Amino acid sequence: MQKLWHILRRGMVYETGILVIFYLFSFVLPLEQPGIGAVYFFLILTFSMILSLAQELFSVQRLPLLARYALHFAALLTSFILLYIVTGNYAQRGPSSFFVAIVLFAFGYVIVALPIALIRGKMKAKKQKSTPSTYQKIYR
Repeated sequence: MQKLWHILRRGMVYETGILVIFYLFSFVLPLEQPGIGAVYFFLILTFSMILSLAQELFSVQRLPLLARYALHFAALLTSFILLYIVTGNYAQRGPSSFFVAIVLFAFGYVIVALPIALIRGKMKAKKQKSTPSTYQKIYR
């Protein structure tokens, strides 16, 4: 139950971040209607929950790190295609807009995932460096 609450809480944080980014873009760009409707709100909520659930793939230590990133990307790409491309009628606009949406999503994933992976790698290396590899008794 604790894990479920953690996933839900993290999903809400992701949704808030995505909505803030959308509102910042609508503030910068001159749009007639800067808000989003209820349908898009629930699409973003669903995507955020799937993102939070997919984030649990990184806790599976049996998989190599590259496999975890590949599965995470595949899960998010699948949810992006189902939630935004299919329901957003991008498929009706033609294969070129479908391809552009997927490429932009992949580019955005790399922009977000690469710095996170580098920071995690440095933190892990620093943690391994600071902890001694063998335990030495101090007291008899």
